[in-house]
Amino acid sequence: MKKIIVVLLVAVSLISCTSQKQNLETVQAEISDYYPFLEDTHLTYAGRGNEFAGREVYFDFIQDEQAQMRVDTGGTTLAQVVEITNGELRRLTSQEGFYYWQELKVEDDNDYEVLLKEPLTKGTTWTLQDGRKRYISGENVEVTTPQGDYEALEVTTEGEEYKQIDYYAKDIGLVLSQYKSGEVVIETLLKDIERDRAVEQQVKFFYPDFAAEEIKYIRREVEFKTNDSPEEVFTLELRKEAPEGLTAVMSENTTINNIELNREDKIVKVDFSKELLTDMNAGHVLESLIVQSLVDTFGRYYQVDKVYFSLDGKAYESGHMMLEEGDYFEVEEDMIEYQD
Repeated sequence: MKKIIVVLLVAVSLISCTSQKQNLETVQAEISDYYPFLEDTHLTYAGRGNEFAGREVYFDFIQDEQAQMRVDTGGTTLAQVVEITNGELRRLTSQEGFYYWQELKVEDDNDYEVLLKEPLTKGTTWTLQDGRKRYISGENVEVTTPQGDYEALEVTTEGEEYKQIDYYAKDIGLVLSQYKSGEVVIETLLKDIERDRAVEQQVKFFYPDFAAEEIKYIRREVEFKTNDSPEEVFTLELRKEAPEGLTAVMSENTTINNIELNREDKIVKVDFSKELLTDMNAGHVLESLIVQSLVDTFGRYYQVDKVYFSLDGKAYESGHMMLEEGDYFEVEEDMIEYQD
């Protein structure tokens, strides 16, 4: 009889310890558990109920507690910056038409949206800046997606005429989002996770055809991975040998120091090392073609019509060309594709 009592006491003790451990894990769960910043990872979501409900997500830049995501909805590509701070997951900005690789600098961090808030337990509630109510409505909720089944944290947002429910799974992030308004139901569901993946972009590179005194372009696939510097990537790409019959635009010694994009003024500023000019060894016509080729490459890629060049911080100046304060080069409209 004593042995039975001892066994029962041990069993009760083990159950109690297990229960306490599970509760402790729930209480101690952090936002980074349910919304990890995934390096070099491509997330694909299927859509239901709307042609733009599906999407592809990639973390372009990750710096400590802040990350910049690329969200391709099929209709546009968004750049979204999120941050984990003070027990909150905040979306600091979301910009449309972001088809290039460039790190955003968020100047005003007061206009943000809180996506998640600790403690990550059912009942945690907060009010968004526009007055909507958002709260954690469930824990360990079972959800099914094309990618698999998950136990997720359920977060509900109540609007005036709609309700949105988002589900976050540990070590992955958002796995399902459901929007309901009347009889309308739109869903975004995790479909695939690809690790060690790069973002591939087709870029037009322009080169002088000196014999014809004109500029031609080629299309080349360029890969970007999380935290890749656009300066380093374009330095390597522009150092490559030009196609047969065309002239190279940058020497192997030339480096791109900085690329600064101003979306509002539609201008991109590119600072090269001095070797761009000292290694060029070109007359007026060829120099003009090289400069214009670079202008067209950066202008087309960043979707602007104005490009400013500098050499180690000083405005571009040679014996043939000179930029003064407020000056810039203009992207040409006519384009000729190179045929080998």
